[in-house]
Amino acid sequence: MTPTDSDWSERPDFAVLHPLLKGAECVLFDFDGPLCRLFANHPAPKVGARLKALVRARGHELCPPDATDDPHEVLRALAAPGSGARPALVAEINAALTAEEITAARSAGATPHAEGLVRDLVGMGVRIAITTNNAPAAAREYLNSSGLAGLFGPYVFGREAERVEEMKPSPDCLDRAMRALDMLPDACLMLGDSPSDVNAAKSANVRFIGYARTPHKATVLRAADADVVVSSLGYLREALYTTPR
Repeated sequence: MTPTDSDWSERPDFAVLHPLLKGAECVLFDFDGPLCRLFANHPAPKVGARLKALVRARGHELCPPDATDDPHEVLRALAAPGSGARPALVAEINAALTAEEITAARSAGATPHAEGLVRDLVGMGVRIAITTNNAPAAAREYLNSSGLAGLFGPYVFGREAERVEEMKPSPDCLDRAMRALDMLPDACLMLGDSPSDVNAAKSANVRFIGYARTPHKATVLRAADADVVVSSLGYLREALYTTPR
């Protein structure tokens, strides 16, 4: 297997990768990145701009107003203590973001090797779940269309409308997943692609593998102290079927 799903390739340290994977009874997948490119055909910056426009139309201003077009950061800023936003406005923006994510999920691009990795893990008896800052409905939309819904079953843990402030880097969605699966942290591994994923995993005492499609993402994940970073999920599949040297 020669993984080439990124615009770069770097063979990981299998001496580190093997024990992380082999010791995992449960793998917690971030959704956007490790499983799919959610906003591949529904650009996230445009979604963020629409959310900010809706906030302004309701007579509220984010502070600073133009700091980001990341949709989750817009919602996070609105829900933050001291933002002055009414709960009804936070709920409205969360609902608008959820609708955008569901639309994006209908044209999301699959992450290469993701389906194979999921099927490999399930075939080996490893439990799996999704732990994401996206709306659970968006993740389920993608899982249904990609044929993966039956493999994940009910174990999709995402942003909760009544508690948007608990998005990662809070470990909340990881904690909910482990409780539902009756798993202890030391039996779990998270696969994510952002510093917030790294920090959530560390707060939950869960091991972590970072997925990076670009060298810049790899640098950012390493700076956040990711245990190991891979440029392709194909390397994880390779590690599952090889013996450490």
